[in-house]
Amino acid sequence: MEIAMLIGGVTPDIAIYAEESFGPAEPITRVLDDQDAIQVANDTACGPTAAVIAPTSSAPGRPPCL
Repeated sequence: MEIAMLIGGVTPDIAIYAEESFGPAEPITRVLDDQDAIQVANDTACGPTAAVIAPTSSAPGRPPCL
C-alpha cells in the first residue's frame, strides 16, 4: 500500500491545482466558505477528488466533519 503525499497551500498558480497527478499525491486548497468551495471545484476540468468540512462550518445542522 502506498501512502499519499499531502501538498498543502495549493493555489491556482501551482500546476497540481488543475492538472492530474500520476502519483499518490493529494493537493490541499483552503476555501473561505461553501460558495468558495463550489467555485474551486468547478474551476478545474476534473473537479474535486475529495472534500472535508471542518468544525468551523457555519451551516446549521451540518455535522462538524464528513
